[in-house]
Amino acid sequence: MPKRFPTITVVSISLALFFWFLAVLEKEHNLKIKMKIKIDNLPPDLFILKQTPKEILCEINGKGKDFLNNQKYLKEYKLDFNQFFKLPIEKFPYRFRLYIDLEKNKNIKDLKLISYSPNYLEIEIDKIAEKEIKIKPILKEEREDYFLLKTSEAEIKVRGPKSELDFLKEILTESLNLKKLKIFFDSTKNQYYTEANLLLINPNKDFFQLEKNEVKVQFYFVKIGEREFKNVPVKVISNQKVKLNPQNCQIIISGPENVLETLQTRNIKAIIDATHLKKGKYLLPAEFLLPKQLYLKKCLPQKFELEVF
Repeated sequence: MPKRFPTITVVSISLALFFWFLAVLEKEHNLKIKMKIKIDNLPPDLFILKQTPKEILCEINGKGKDFLNNQKYLKEYKLDFNQFFKLPIEKFPYRFRLYIDLEKNKNIKDLKLISYSPNYLEIEIDKIAEKEIKIKPILKEEREDYFLLKTSEAEIKVRGPKSELDFLKEILTESLNLKKLKIFFDSTKNQYYTEANLLLINPNKDFFQLEKNEVKVQFYFVKIGEREFKNVPVKVISNQKVKLNPQNCQIIISGPENVLETLQTRNIKAIIDATHLKKGKYLLPAEFLLPKQLYLKKCLPQKFELEVF
């Protein structure tokens, strides 16, 4: 049969622990305790921008039982906003220093306060304001078949301290991969579009409250196409006498169809920079200066014969 733990041993250990606990309660202790500072009764239209420090380090002497009885009041030190602000604040943000006197804390009883630091509190208070902020979608990748023309104008109400709100110009969204979205065509407006629900990113959760955490954004596109241009003149930049062969090229340009439709040859600049070249023969590619949103897809010939005299 298995051995049973004797009952008398259990009782003895329990009694020993009990008397040890009583001894601890009656013994005097010197303890260092961190008390959190809490400001109560702050008006709903005000916001604490800064509070330094956020806790007080106290050295307290007393019996164990008194520490146990006062543990509720040793966790935090409460300050009543209405007690140290008798008159209304006229200018914001408002900065002030409040001196702390823990010895006036009547909640803590039968304990002796030996020391505490710091003995003052620096506070900065601002007025709560509300503002419409523009939403800026973060796009992860561009599409190769459609060009993003614009997004819907979306704004959201943001609430927070006015001094911080004045510097807030936009609210970013979670990143969105446009390649994963299905594109639709609105025949009534002759417009390609799509839409997505995007999570908003709060720039500082300690300061700002967003009206909502998600917003629907519409994206408007034009198709990306190609267009061929022949006999595009190539210009050589040089202070010396040069000879270029051929002097024209044939190119294919890719970009939004609406931009390609209005593009003319005179808007395309093909250049070869020979300003730093010595006398001799060279085989060089041309550089192309194109309107925004367009890029060169193909050029024939790929390189040009250039002779510098």
